[in-house]
Amino acid sequence: MPLYRIVLGHVFSWIGRGLGLIARHPWQAACLALLLIANGQCQGRKQAQAARDATRHALAAEQQGRAGDRTAYHAAQAQAAALAAAARAEAEARYQSIAERTDRNAQADLADARTLAADYARRMRAGPVAGRSCTALAAAPGEPAQGADRPGEAAVLPDAVMLSRADFDTMVENTVRLKAAHDWAAALDRIGS
Repeated sequence: MPLYRIVLGHVFSWIGRGLGLIARHPWQAACLALLLIANGQCQGRKQAQAARDATRHALAAEQQGRAGDRTAYHAAQAQAAALAAAARAEAEARYQSIAERTDRNAQADLADARTLAADYARRMRAGPVAGRSCTALAAAPGEPAQGADRPGEAAVLPDAVMLSRADFDTMVENTVRLKAAHDWAAALDRIGS
C-alpha cells in the first residue's frame, strides 16, 4: 500500500474521532471553539496594536527627521543670505569707491576744461560783422561775405556755427560729465572681467 494512503487514512481517522467527540459533547466543543476564536482575535488585536505602535514610532522619527531637515534648510538659507549681503556690500563699496574717484577726477577735469574752454572761447570770439552786433550768425543774403583780410573784421565761414557763452559752457560741462561716465563704466567693466 502506498504511503499517501496510509497518511490519508490516519488524517481521516483523527477527523472522524474529533467529529465523534464533538457529537458527544456539543456544548463543550462550542465553548472550546469560541475560546479559540476569542484567543485568535485577541492575538490579532495585539498584533494590530503592535503594528500601529511601530507605525507611530516610525512617523514620529520621520517627523523629527523632517524637523531637522527644515532647521538645516533655514540655517543654510540664512547663511546664503548673509553671504549674499556681504558680497553685495563689498561690491557696493567697490562701486562707491570707483564712483567717488571718478567724481574727483571729473571735478578736476571740469576745472581744467573750463579753463581751457575759456581760453578757447576768448581766442575764437567772433568779432562784429559789418554793421551788425556780435550776435549775428552770418552775413545776410545779398551782403558780401566779410573776410579776414579786411582790417578790424573777423572772418565768417559759411559752415561756422556760433553759440552763446552759456551754451558753450554747458557743452564743455556735458563733455566732461560724459567722459567721467565713460571712465566709470570702463572701471566697472575692468572689475567684472
